[in-house]
Amino acid sequence: MVNDPSTLHDRLVEQPRLSGLALAPDGTRLVASVQTLDDAGTRYVSELWEVDPAGERDPRLVTGSRRGDHAPAFSADGTLLVLSDRGPQESPGAALWALSDQGEAERTAHHPGGLSAFTVAARSRTLAWTAALLPGAADARTHGDLLQQRARSGVTAVLYEATPTRADGVDLGPAEPHTFVRRGDAPPVDAGAQGLAGAGDMALSPDGTVVACTRAPTSAAPDTNVVVIADASTGVERRTFSRPGHQYYQPCFTADGSRLICQRQREETWDTEWRATFVALDPPRPVKRRTCCRTSTTGPGRDGRSSRPFPGTPRCGSPATNRATARSSAAIRTAPSPASPPPAPTAPSV
Repeated sequence: MVNDPSTLHDRLVEQPRLSGLALAPDGTRLVASVQTLDDAGTRYVSELWEVDPAGERDPRLVTGSRRGDHAPAFSADGTLLVLSDRGPQESPGAALWALSDQGEAERTAHHPGGLSAFTVAARSRTLAWTAALLPGAADARTHGDLLQQRARSGVTAVLYEATPTRADGVDLGPAEPHTFVRRGDAPPVDAGAQGLAGAGDMALSPDGTVVACTRAPTSAAPDTNVVVIADASTGVERRTFSRPGHQYYQPCFTADGSRLICQRQREETWDTEWRATFVALDPPRPVKRRTCCRTSTTGPGRDGRSSRPFPGTPRCGSPATNRATARSSAAIRTAPSPASPPPAPTAPSV
């Protein structure tokens, strides 16, 4: 019977699911990630379809893609990037692959155990991805060595010293998700842990200089997560945002990089209702240091001219310079310290 609950359920389960969209920077290509049931009917498998943004051509499978490719995104130069486990058998797990227009695939980033998520900068060659590190691993190489040791020893146990131990029906640990950032051809840097239940929520500023991610709640504050903003070149944490009883999701920088937009969710309690709002956070800006104006007067400068300062230019130690230095020092002292998080931002009223 058509109206039979079990029949209706089966029909709903069999329907393809749209799990992602990626639009090329020039707007000429639109790639959709579509999940369908596998042959056994026990799990969903992703496929990549190219859709004509103008609606003049029928959708088609992306050239060079394979079943299982997922999370499509376009880089700043228009290259299609996907997560795929098409790699060699000695390196299991999903890696980041670039698909050319001719269908050729090139592996651009990989990690022992695989990548779970990635993001790209809108106007630079900066990539960020989420990958796990075992306790005691300082980088991807040592993490790979520890994975091999556990496999050779037949160790599958996990020692939990705090909660949570499960998230979304999956056991957590022993490896913890971290945020890795690679700028151009430089080696990737670790921008910090996301917590055992890290979901891979990341964002890069358009110029690729700043990375933002969310750090999952802990047993000490199970209803509160943290937004972490770090330097993309060094991985050093520069600012954090959090508010008790709230969780942040889906960080995204504005087009000019001046604001970080997040979805903030207030967890419901016996006294307050559940509420989701959008908030704008101010990422840190580098402090421009004043350079010394003292110059040598004993010889010519690099261009062959005298290196004496222009007439009327105050020298270091003069009253004018001291006043300017005092004003700069006062401004730096009143700025929030990167080591301590500033007060939580005020959410817009809705």
